[in-house]
Amino acid sequence: MGTIAALHAPLPETHRMESILLVSPPVTIFWVLSFLRPPKGFHAGLKAILDASPETDSANGQSSQRRIPICIIYGNQDPFTRAGSYRALGRKYAQKGLMMTEIDGAGHFHHSEKEGEGVKRAIGEWLDSL
Repeated sequence: MGTIAALHAPLPETHRMESILLVSPPVTIFWVLSFLRPPKGFHAGLKAILDASPETDSANGQSSQRRIPICIIYGNQDPFTRAGSYRALGRKYAQKGLMMTEIDGAGHFHHSEKEGEGVKRAIGEWLDSL
C-alpha cells in the first residue's frame, strides 16, 4: 500500500516532484489491495505520473517536456510478482522514460548481502543517470 500512497500523494504546490524510486512493488497484487478504488491503483498512479502534462518553468514562464524520472528495481525471484510482469510493465512504459532494473537472484525483500549490493548498485546507477 505504500507504493500506491506514494504514487497518489498530493504535494504542496511549493514542492515539485523530482523523481520516484520503487523497490519491489508487488505489481500483480495491487488490484487486490485497491479493488474498492480502482482509479487510485498502482497502474493508474504510474500512468498518471508518466503521462503528466508539461511543467511550466516559473523563471521564464515556458512549458517544458520534463518527465518525472521513475525507476523500478525488482528481483527476478520475487514471490509476489513474476519477473515477466515487471518486464511487461517496463516494455509498456519504456517510451515514457520508465527505467526498470532487474536484480538477478533477488526476491522481494532483498535479505542477502548480494541482493542488497545489487539494489545499492542499481540505485547508484539510477541516481547517476539523473
